[in-house]
Amino acid sequence: MASDGRRTGGDFVKNLGRNSVGIYDHDNLGPFLVGLGATGAATVLDDDCKRFFGGARRAKWLGESADLIGGHYVIVPAAACLYAAGRWSDGHQRFRDWTYDIGQVTLITVGYTMAIKYATRRLRPDRSKGDSFPSGHTANAFAWAYVADHYGGAWMGAGAYATAGLIGIGRMERNAHYLSDVVGGAALGYLVSRTVVRKNGDLPSGATAASSSARAASREPPMVRVFVRF
Repeated sequence: MASDGRRTGGDFVKNLGRNSVGIYDHDNLGPFLVGLGATGAATVLDDDCKRFFGGARRAKWLGESADLIGGHYVIVPAAACLYAAGRWSDGHQRFRDWTYDIGQVTLITVGYTMAIKYATRRLRPDRSKGDSFPSGHTANAFAWAYVADHYGGAWMGAGAYATAGLIGIGRMERNAHYLSDVVGGAALGYLVSRTVVRKNGDLPSGATAASSSARAASREPPMVRVFVRF
């Protein structure tokens, strides 16, 4: 089995801190500015979206499904189960890496979401609570979608991003968030996942070239590995 590199259980907490701070790296400046600009632009349509979704429920099934699927009470236990399954999965390096990153992105996304909610205290469209920005459900969904796209390939990524988008729309349908809350949540989830996948993929200092090659091979899709062997 290829080495776990940085993705070890003993380094989980250290990596969690490293990745939490890593979101501020200069490599994230471009995506951050795009997300910030998109969130700002979305505020122009906030009132229109509120009027559209604020009356009769237009797709109740979507709103209720999004409320269930993207919530912390579902995402966090699911991430914990996947992480545990990955640690027990000897000989499946890609799955181990995937589930390790899911655990990390989930905790960091939830942490940042709660911190920003507390700092902004934006009132929800239904005026129920002052924790509207950003949408935590959408942030979680897009964080998972990035990881799915990275490890699962284009088709899985497309499905994951489509599902994440529907979760964001569902939160607006339920009149729980403004459009800018959803866009901001999507940007946050993307940035966190991008950081975690990149930094966890860095080899620890002192790693050998052979270890690097082994880990690279372990991430290739099965068809590519067969081709190389021939």
